[in-house]
Amino acid sequence: MAIEIRDILKEFYEVLKDSDDYIKFVFITGVSKLDKIFDFVGLENQRFSKFSKISLFSGLNNLKDISLNDNYSTICGYTKNEFKNYFKDYLDIYCKNHGEKSVESLIEAVNDWHDGYSWDGENFVYNPYSILNLFTENIFDNYWFESGTPMFLLKLIEEKGNIEKDLLKPQNVSSNAFSSFKLKNLNLTAVLMQTGYLTIKKRTEFDRTYEYTLDIPNNEVRESLFTYILSMYAGMDDDKVIAIKHKMVRQIINLDSLGFNNNLTELLAEIPNLLHQNADDNYYHSIFIAWLSALRFRIDSEVSTNDGKIDSALETEQFIAICEIKHDENLNHDTLIKEASDQIKDKKYYMKYLKRDKRIIFLAIAFHDKKVKTAIEELH
Repeated sequence: MAIEIRDILKEFYEVLKDSDDYIKFVFITGVSKLDKIFDFVGLENQRFSKFSKISLFSGLNNLKDISLNDNYSTICGYTKNEFKNYFKDYLDIYCKNHGEKSVESLIEAVNDWHDGYSWDGENFVYNPYSILNLFTENIFDNYWFESGTPMFLLKLIEEKGNIEKDLLKPQNVSSNAFSSFKLKNLNLTAVLMQTGYLTIKKRTEFDRTYEYTLDIPNNEVRESLFTYILSMYAGMDDDKVIAIKHKMVRQIINLDSLGFNNNLTELLAEIPNLLHQNADDNYYHSIFIAWLSALRFRIDSEVSTNDGKIDSALETEQFIAICEIKHDENLNHDTLIKEASDQIKDKKYYMKYLKRDKRIIFLAIAFHDKKVKTAIEELH
């Protein structure tokens, strides 16, 4: 069946080449159906980043890849000026219906949620699908999550992914990373870029070529990605993950250490025992940050201060949570919790955030014997 489908599609695209006299312009865009293409016989040693090298497109060998071409950097998505001009009435209506203090504050929220896609690191665009849904439904929601994520991508993250390296921090790559699609040795970065989970945040010229800084585009994509990852690792349905994470946000706000601890324990208990083997601080830090990333937090990892590094700082509109994570199989939970709390206070990690006029919350987390304990308190 897969071969038959491939041959039908191949014939369709070959017609385009034979119709040069009748076609002025053809624009092909979208995400490659990777999970289907892998089933096609005979592709194991080919690349499909350049169309002419795919058996599916072999008859159509005059395509031009414009993905990173500056002339087309804003061809997909709404630019900031387009958004402000064409959606002005909708912005005013939203502010009126929701009591938003200003259009500027609403735009800032939209930027955090639905902006951030770029192909040159200079021009950024909004996701049209999410923007249209925002003003149709008249409420902020994760519309990216509703559009679905390829199962193949999740399998690839499980097999090849390093949460800390590939997803939690910006990464620098050369342009070759975008065209590295050997099926037997797939480049996770390239797939994440193609499917929209990473985008170009900065482009730097180096020795007559470009180096690209990649990162997750916005909160909407971040929440979707880490919800899927946690569902995968914890063996939970997406709906259950979402329900638990909403509880945990309220628990941090209400300084509910016991409730937060119970939910984190539930997550940890669902992770297969095999993944805990040889676990170190980085492993537990990655799992915890993946969870918090799915909670819609803005997360700064390993934040430098005058007296050390904060493991993580989580920021919302209401508060900043300073996290310190400890793991030691030779010390009990209470000792580790005290060490984490004392480190936050003694090193005065909170000083960096005092001018932001937000609640400052300390979040101490201890992992021991594949179990977790947490303590939440507020700076007074």
